[in-house]
Amino acid sequence: MYNIFLTGEKGIGKTTIINKILSRINCEADGYTVKPIIEGTLKHFYITSIKDDAKKALMATGDTTKRKIINIYGDSLNKFGTELVNNSVNTKDIIILDEIGFIESKCSNFKNSIINALNSNKIVIGVLKEFNGDFINSIKKREDVILFTVSEKNRDELPGVILNILTRRGDTNDSTCKKSSSYS
Repeated sequence: MYNIFLTGEKGIGKTTIINKILSRINCEADGYTVKPIIEGTLKHFYITSIKDDAKKALMATGDTTKRKIINIYGDSLNKFGTELVNNSVNTKDIIILDEIGFIESKCSNFKNSIINALNSNKIVIGVLKEFNGDFINSIKKREDVILFTVSEKNRDELPGVILNILTRRGDTNDSTCKKSSSYS
């Protein structure tokens, strides 16, 4: 199967592209997204199920004045995050990994669950933070990874490009997981 990743500057539309793809296919998908919540000078990062916003765990806290991570809660990723990814691999057609960055690359159990997802026979769609680290670089170098750099010029076309890749191979054409006819 395909492992498709998006990268690009912050706020360029990577998560929006994933949401557009998911809205146009009839597939069972789950995984995670990282949601920030700002409280004063602190920015809390929660790993959150894409299917249920109530399922979340605090994974890191940053200082907005210093633009620096001050605490990483590895147990959240190694337990909750690993469980989310593994359950998605075991029960869904598509696994969403939004995003993999510096924080995520520091937790060994979580990294192993990511590798298992990439090695599975499932479609993986994810986001790689623009970060030069061993774990992210190892994902980029995999032969089974297709990496798109999102820009203002291509972000509107990328959902269609990715859907065409998936449907051309037949990964989303069976009765339980198919491209919606409403995509234009």
